[in-house]
Amino acid sequence: MKEMDTNFDLASRPTHEKGSGYPDELEDLPKGSTLKSPKLSKPSESSTDVSFEDYEIDLENDSSEREEYPQEVMKVLKKADEQALENLMKLGKFRITSNLCSSNGEKYKSYFGQLDSNEKRNGRGIQVLKDGSIYEGEFKNGKHNGIGRYISATNVYCGHFYHGRATGKGVLQDLKEDAKYKGYFKEMKPDGKCTKIHSNGSKFIGEFSNGVISGFGKYEWNDGSSYSGQFKFGLKEGKGKDIDSKGNIYDGQFKENKYHGKGFLRLKNGCTYKGNFVNGKKSGKGVCQWPDGRFYDGKWEDDKMDGIGVFKDKMGKEKKAKFSQGKMIALLE
Repeated sequence: MKEMDTNFDLASRPTHEKGSGYPDELEDLPKGSTLKSPKLSKPSESSTDVSFEDYEIDLENDSSEREEYPQEVMKVLKKADEQALENLMKLGKFRITSNLCSSNGEKYKSYFGQLDSNEKRNGRGIQVLKDGSIYEGEFKNGKHNGIGRYISATNVYCGHFYHGRATGKGVLQDLKEDAKYKGYFKEMKPDGKCTKIHSNGSKFIGEFSNGVISGFGKYEWNDGSSYSGQFKFGLKEGKGKDIDSKGNIYDGQFKENKYHGKGFLRLKNGCTYKGNFVNGKKSGKGVCQWPDGRFYDGKWEDDKMDGIGVFKDKMGKEKKAKFSQGKMIALLE
């Protein structure tokens, strides 16, 4: 399996702030869910791969009564996709220790896994969070840190965690949006280079900022259209090349998803325009050529010839004229 980059800029990584939307630990499980602990097999050395194959729960030597996940946890797991469930650590039937481990008076009713000499969560473990979501993976100083997997009713994330947050390289399946992200994340939001794949086949490869497409990238839609260029706040903004589902091609400047500024447009029927655009329409100075030989070099307004320009007809005869709303109103020569 390909190794993942574990280099972090510690100064720039976020800390866990209250009210950030990431769930806190579960203080108490539902009634009837106080369960005995299975024995943990000794994990191998920590790996940077997004894999949990070296971490299993040893149920063979455990003779205690086996019980199911708490009902709230099962609801979460049922909402996760089948692939995510297949990739879970081999849990058997999930049980939580009845002999509660304590650290500074805190009782880990929501956790079983490895503890250090101070009874702090360090190593590999599984934790049920207050909202019923689950984290499984590596802990450091009591927090999610290293490689882990987070499962909630709306998200399944597998990858790097730092200081309790999903930050670094990883894969996120957004169950609500029905899309999959693969790349770099900050606080469980795509941030940096990332690939987004929709369930309908549409795909984006490029840059994100705080969960929003921003920077350079390429979007390919399932209807055959595509855009390659610059984005800002999720919209086409700056220099780019757009091909629509009909085969029309535009190469030039964009503003808020519209042709805006200098650009070159080639329609499927062979007509071309090179010049200025405003809010998606030909406006200002521009040159248009038609497949039948017609030619116009002059001023445009609202997608129509408007102002003074040179027009060449099908016979090749050139005229300098004044136009208004696409119609010639006066010859100037």
